Amino acid sequence: KKNKKMVQIYVRCVTGNDDNEWVIIELQGAVESKDSTVDGAKLGDLTFRPNGEPQLIIGRHQLEGKIVKLKKPLILVKKNPDQPGMCVRGVVRQKYLFKTRPRPAAEIDTNPIFK
Repeated sequence: KKNKKMVQIYVRCVTGNDDNEWVIIELQGAVESKDSTVDGAKLGDLTFRPNGEPQLIIGRHQLEGKIVKLKKPLILVKKNPDQPGMCVRGVVRQKYLFKTRPRPAAEIDTNPIFK
C-alpha cells in the first residue's frame, strides 16, 4: 500500500484587496532541497492560466492545479510574545490543489503573483 503524502504551504495573497487573505498551496509528494531547510526559500512561480486555473512552475517542472473552496474558513494565528494568547494573522478560504504529476516546463512567459 503506497503512503501518499500531501504538502501544504500557506501563502499570503498579494492582490491588493486584503492583506489578511491567505491560500493553501497543496502538493502531492514531498518538497526537498539540497539545502538543509526550505523555510523561507523561493519554491517557484505561481501564475494563472486564462481559464483561471493555477499553474506552478518549480525549476523545470510545471504543475497544473485547481482552486478548491474550503468548506469552512481557517484562521491563521501566531503566538504573541508580549502577551498571553494568540493574535490572528489571516484567513484561509481556498486552496490551490496540485495533485497531478508534473510535466516538463516549456519556455513559458510567467508573471508570478507570489514570491
